[in-house]
Amino acid sequence: MNLRRAVVTAIRNPGMPTAYFRWILYRIFTLRGPYIRVGSGARIGCKWIRFSEYWSYLGLGPGPGPSISQPTTALISSCLLRAGEKSVAVDVGANIGIFSTAFAAAGFSEVHAFEPIPATFARLEENVEFNCFGSRVKLNAQGLGDQERVAEMQYDQGNPAEAHIVTEATPGACPIKITTLDRYAELNQIHRIDFLKIDTEGYETAVLRGAETLLREKRVSLILLEWYPELLIRAGSGPDELWRTIMDAGYLMYLNFSAGKTDTPVTFDELKSMPWSNLIAVPAEDVA
Repeated sequence: MNLRRAVVTAIRNPGMPTAYFRWILYRIFTLRGPYIRVGSGARIGCKWIRFSEYWSYLGLGPGPGPSISQPTTALISSCLLRAGEKSVAVDVGANIGIFSTAFAAAGFSEVHAFEPIPATFARLEENVEFNCFGSRVKLNAQGLGDQERVAEMQYDQGNPAEAHIVTEATPGACPIKITTLDRYAELNQIHRIDFLKIDTEGYETAVLRGAETLLREKRVSLILLEWYPELLIRAGSGPDELWRTIMDAGYLMYLNFSAGKTDTPVTFDELKSMPWSNLIAVPAEDVA
């Protein structure tokens, strides 16, 4: 049965056999999995947990992969072109560093990455060091939220990309430190953020509430965040609350953003029918 399932999976994913062969060769001759390229030539992947993780980061499967697509790379480049002399990117939910390394490779002056899970943070650190970005990437072993506190995070070693904060005591959860983006920006003298990426498994609303001052003063030029109603509800928020938080801050949301030109802003009614999407939020005054 397992062999049959493997054959069916390979047929549905034509690139999988080649990727698996490459995986096996690297494991034999280098004792680790292969690297993959992300963004502007950066490479990640020192220690893949298993082939399925490597495959998912290649982004070749039928579902949305976590690798950076060409439109996202173009978005990063266009945002960088509009930035000032000192360009700042913030990666919230950095995981193993796909966006952090892509930001640095694209040329951002400063990249601030947040990853609270110790094991995942170690992989993030290794990927950043491998790309020789030095002090341009500041790594923070903590999370961001709406207040400074210690929280419990559920973490599955076999599937670290789905780690999430839990509201009740849960076996296997680990304590993590949380601060707010407003507080962090104040302490690190960050006056403007050109690109803010948030992927926090439903905790996006809390992250944005912790950036109230930055957003109110329009000191964040662009936000890329995940719209995932199921995870928002699990985190104790909800799609309507995330929507209101962004709208009340004076930002508009878009499904597409390319070369500095936006399409028509997305409405809440349109989003309600979407189980998952990446969204762009920009100050309303910038597209007026």
